[in-house]
Amino acid sequence: MCLRQIGNNHRIARVINQELNRYVKWVFRDADLDKYNIAPNIVIKAVSVAGLDKDALTKMINKAFQVHLDKYAAFYSAAHPELAAPRVIYGFFAVQHAVMLFTMDAARPKVRPRLITDFNLAQKDQWLDASLCVAIPVYLARARLLQLTSKMEPMEEEEEDDPDL
Repeated sequence: MCLRQIGNNHRIARVINQELNRYVKWVFRDADLDKYNIAPNIVIKAVSVAGLDKDALTKMINKAFQVHLDKYAAFYSAAHPELAAPRVIYGFFAVQHAVMLFTMDAARPKVRPRLITDFNLAQKDQWLDASLCVAIPVYLARARLLQLTSKMEPMEEEEEDDPDL
């Protein structure tokens, strides 16, 4: 049974959020991006629409991007002032079983995020479209971060304590 069938609609977006985060973490780890001191150029957020109208949802998405962008800009100006941070920020916002994909230009922080597409993960016949809507932006984000890390040194790995000693 799925969450919708047993009446747990409020948990659907959280599960999607959790799985998107897990996927992005795996993709970045697969590219060894976890070995670098970088800020992600992807925002993933579950949104509860209970009692929200379209304007309130828009404000919530804009605020989430702005919060991420402020942290993002502060991180790169402090940690890597000599490098240009990736300009495109991708955002996945899950509203129950629908996901909206936005982009934002980090060099133009006052411009609103742009909706690229939205897709419904509950539609069984749309699995390929939904998969591509997730995979393509994640891999574009990863590719840009890989370009950035080509100009950086990896973080020093901490030596793990040997439990046998």
